[in-house]
Amino acid sequence: LTAISVGQDLAIKNGLVTGSISNQLMKKWMDAKDGRTRDAHTVTGATNGWIPINQPFITPLGPMMFPRDPSGVASTVINCRCRIKYALPEDAKD
Repeated sequence: LTAISVGQDLAIKNGLVTGSISNQLMKKWMDAKDGRTRDAHTVTGATNGWIPINQPFITPLGPMMFPRDPSGVASTVINCRCRIKYALPEDAKD
């Protein structure tokens, strides 16, 4: 899952989405919404809402660009099942 998250982030930022649209994209942290989701991950999704694609998510354990971000602490990254949702600003609705 980490490889998928890193690859998705790189693809969005480095060519899959090109031109002015890539700088306008918004992202949202989506937790798994089940009984196994860490409180920190639920809080991250709830408190950040939609943010610009190049801005990190503020988590209880430090900033992260996406779920399973290798720069995050192990307790936030290991076994994470969260994902990112992308949208243009006019489509970024909860």
